[in-house]
Amino acid sequence: MASATDRVTITRFRTALFEEMEEHAPEALLRYAPRFARWYSEELGAGRLWGIIAESESGQPLASGLAWLQPRQPSPRFPHMEMPYLLQVYTVPNARRRGIAGAIVAALVEIARVRGYPRVALHATESGRSVYEGLGFKPTSEMRIEFPRHVASPRRPAHAKKTR
Repeated sequence: MASATDRVTITRFRTALFEEMEEHAPEALLRYAPRFARWYSEELGAGRLWGIIAESESGQPLASGLAWLQPRQPSPRFPHMEMPYLLQVYTVPNARRRGIAGAIVAALVEIARVRGYPRVALHATESGRSVYEGLGFKPTSEMRIEFPRHVASPRRPAHAKKTR
């Protein structure tokens, strides 16, 4: 199980995951890493986060995965006020295709099941999709809208009056 002492490894793996996705500028990742490390420590300490790190026989970290309890509203089917969300599933390149990520995800899902949660969610990269589908994950009907990163327009609340 991941602990507070694994913060550096988890953060390094998280940054590597984003580097491989090639969606973020290197300077953005440099600013991001300390924020993620702080978040990891806070959420782990509050009991809203658990994780697994796989190591080689010599103790080298090979892969990781986290489950975070996202706050949510209750519903008739799901009375919990939180729902597990998997993130940070990452395997170092020279340890891929050995089933390590699948074993980590299966263990995280089992922990959530044993704790009584009715669902686990995640967002999959293209390279990870087959791993998750093989474990029973299904695509959902989630929709989203994304705003351009360079636009930071202040938005007036809908209830605000127009001024002339």
